[in-house]
Amino acid sequence: MNTRTYRVPTETQIPLLSFMLNALEKARCQIIHRPSPETAPFRITYQAPSGERAGIVAYAFLASAKTTRNQPGAKHRFQATYGARDRRLHELWQDPYGIFTTLLVGINPDLGFFVGADPVLHSPTRFPISIEFNDAAVKEIVARGWHVWERDNGVDKDRPVEILLGGTADSLLHYLAFERTALGQDQGHRHLLADKFAPPPRAIGT
Repeated sequence: MNTRTYRVPTETQIPLLSFMLNALEKARCQIIHRPSPETAPFRITYQAPSGERAGIVAYAFLASAKTTRNQPGAKHRFQATYGARDRRLHELWQDPYGIFTTLLVGINPDLGFFVGADPVLHSPTRFPISIEFNDAAVKEIVARGWHVWERDNGVDKDRPVEILLGGTADSLLHYLAFERTALGQDQGHRHLLADKFAPPPRAIGT
């Protein structure tokens, strides 16, 4: 694999890697290759319950919340960045053979959810990039296990519309299937596919 890799601090990466590995195992996947938390992006290979062997190349970052005075609710974000802040272009690798699925995700291990952005839309990119989302989206993710929405462009009207998808650990396998199918699709099609690949709805609060 000709993937550009980066040295990363293990203390920040272990919770992210554990979230993904535990989610796959709880979905009855057999982990074939467990990557080192010292190197990013994470390359995981696994065997699905169907017997299919597949892999993930995950550009994964910590999603965190910040409360702002005089503003209701917390603001959430994950900042995608590796290496020196030299403003060089970085390619987010895609497997030409379709065996590995590339993810660009923020993970909040404490609240047990992830938020995925389109890795094609953000490649190439200059690190750091910040993906923001609001408290209402997080509440929907945690309550329902799967939520898709249009990212608010804020004051930057020149920024293209982007669809974000959030899920809990038990919907990670559905998200991988979504990203395999949605690769290279425009944002409108990503939204439609996200609805199609949603796991069965669950009662709020369960």
